Amino acid sequence: MNISYSDLCLLGEQLEHNLQKLLEQGSSHLELMMDGAAWDSFEQRQEKILSVIRSFPVTCSLHTPCWDVNMAAENRHVREAGLQSALDALEFAAQLGCTHLVVHPGFCQTRVFDRPKAQHHARQALETLCRRAQGAGVRLAVENVGFGGTCLYNYSEFSSLLDGLGCEVGYLLDVGHAILNGWDPVAATRDLADRLLALHLHDNDGVTDNHLPIGQGIMPWDALWEEVARLPHSVNLILEYNFGTPLEQLAKDKHMLEARLGLACTKV
Repeated sequence: MNISYSDLCLLGEQLEHNLQKLLEQGSSHLELMMDGAAWDSFEQRQEKILSVIRSFPVTCSLHTPCWDVNMAAENRHVREAGLQSALDALEFAAQLGCTHLVVHPGFCQTRVFDRPKAQHHARQALETLCRRAQGAGVRLAVENVGFGGTCLYNYSEFSSLLDGLGCEVGYLLDVGHAILNGWDPVAATRDLADRLLALHLHDNDGVTDNHLPIGQGIMPWDALWEEVARLPHSVNLILEYNFGTPLEQLAKDKHMLEARLGLACTKV
């Protein structure tokens, strides 16, 4: 299994800076968030950005732009912009040779909006992305997002979201978001195992999506490690910590995770 670092912790910094700083913390597998000034109009600067990333000894996944983006929005202009943003990201991910591309299906931003209609918009967007992904050689990793009423899906709905879609798409389980919505992240890891591509690993207090380092919140980590060790195939494990987290914490938790999964794998 690859243990990756998300550059969420360096959100807003220059791309070269993020690549260098994360490499210094001991992982050559990175997940790059396509948000912030460094990625503005990236589709017009693809060759330059590709050149920067390829100058570092890394393999990458990409996270589609997610701030101010909603493929399930009530407003058609916003929906179309969100889908086009994801399509552009998919094209870029294919050129970069990414292991996967993280996609947010969307949000229901207020309870007065029509949730079933938002789910319909999200499904349409995912079907469009899947058709484009078929020949791109990049797998789509659909993430569970939103909490406090903005989440489009309950657990049952999310676990069946990819039914009828092809092998080019799988799940990314964000364990922190799962906890915030009252889902059991251990059971979810087990239930989604056959189509699970990646896990976003971070902690929280059960109230706020504060992307804390492992062990600083309420996550049942010991049980989760045991379940990860039982997965029938390799998944990408991504430390996705909040901006401002000391970078040394990434290396510390990577070493801990390697040791814990090694012990767990020996037992199974």
